[in-house]
Amino acid sequence: MIMDLTAIIACKDRDENIELCLSAICDCIPKPQLILVDFGSKTPLTRFKVIFPWANIIRAERDVQVFHKTRALNIGIKAATTSYVCLTDADQIFQKNFFGAVYKALQEPNTFVMCSTLFLDRLPGKDLCARNYSDFVYNNLLALAKRSKKHPHGEGCCHGVSRDWLLSVAGHDENYIGWGFEDKDLHLRAMHAGLKEVRINTMTTMVHLPHGRDSRYFNKRFRLTNEERFKAKKRTMEVVANANKEWGKL
Repeated sequence: MIMDLTAIIACKDRDENIELCLSAICDCIPKPQLILVDFGSKTPLTRFKVIFPWANIIRAERDVQVFHKTRALNIGIKAATTSYVCLTDADQIFQKNFFGAVYKALQEPNTFVMCSTLFLDRLPGKDLCARNYSDFVYNNLLALAKRSKKHPHGEGCCHGVSRDWLLSVAGHDENYIGWGFEDKDLHLRAMHAGLKEVRINTMTTMVHLPHGRDSRYFNKRFRLTNEERFKAKKRTMEVVANANKEWGKL
């Protein structure tokens, strides 16, 4: 069974993590539709179509020097055809019931669904392979993550919402470039629009995989600029993004 829900993921490189992420989604019951936006990966992610033929993999090749997550997610939002979407992350793996829990919560009108994530400090050994992914593997990784020193958190690892609402507010704000605050921005705008925040932390779990930090994407200048923009929007209470500009352009 595939739901009236699309998981949308933006990714640049992160080959090992994205394969684990897709394997986890493939193992979910019920399984969402999937759009993976490959934002200029060195080795195109379209090769995963052989392993995951149900995935819609969109390759972006214009202005992809710095990972522009908001534009990548907007490309996915525009390409989706389901009533609901779940914006999530290439470094996540999910409990088997995860997207079913998101979908169930979204049946209440005007909801904005969120879920905190647990964090893995490291991947255990070389025997962990996406081709061998299973519910048993997830439970073992979940147990490791629960022993991590990091408390569960994560603003943008799960944003479930009506696709029509996202279209009405022009998606993610593409003025956020590089790491930081784009997910907080979408949550803030949803609250300003009167959507109801629904947390599903007691219904399901997700685990964040360790990864490197690309120096361009995590540039301090981007982070400070993004933070200032977010602070300003707290005051202005804007709901619609990308005013007078085309958004989600491939």
